[in-house]
Amino acid sequence: MSWVFLAGDRVYKLKKPVRFPYLDFSSLPRREAACRAELALNRRLAPDVYLDLMPLTITPDGLSISGDGAIADWLVVMRRLDEGQTLEHAILAGRIEHRQLDRLAATLVRFYRTAARPFLSADAHLADWRGRLLFNRRVLLDARLGLPTGLVRYVDRVQRDFL
Repeated sequence: MSWVFLAGDRVYKLKKPVRFPYLDFSSLPRREAACRAELALNRRLAPDVYLDLMPLTITPDGLSISGDGAIADWLVVMRRLDEGQTLEHAILAGRIEHRQLDRLAATLVRFYRTAARPFLSADAHLADWRGRLLFNRRVLLDARLGLPTGLVRYVDRVQRDFL
């Protein structure tokens, strides 16, 4: 749903101008709102990573981050993390300790215990998932993608059976 640009110690994330049944980034105001929401949500667990929201502007010299000129789009600005320090790398290298996983789990438990929970009945939740699966199936069966029809139908059936 986004393009991600790695630039030195920063990461810039630009929402794609797309519309799906479950999200709408089709206009500049919608992309700005989505960027603001992403920043607010992700700062709850990673405030030192999610740094800012900046306009991508049109200047006489071309596009500029926070330059003077009309706003072309919005960017979520993040601190670039050292890929060698990710949980995945630590696990693969055998550097992870149980106490680290315990701290991570405790952090997530605290976070989810206090997170807002919008009410959605079980039936409404299932109907929403069924609609998403149907949409995905239609997209994946588009002949222009050239995906194996049998495989798409199989994955769709397994997902629907799981629900």
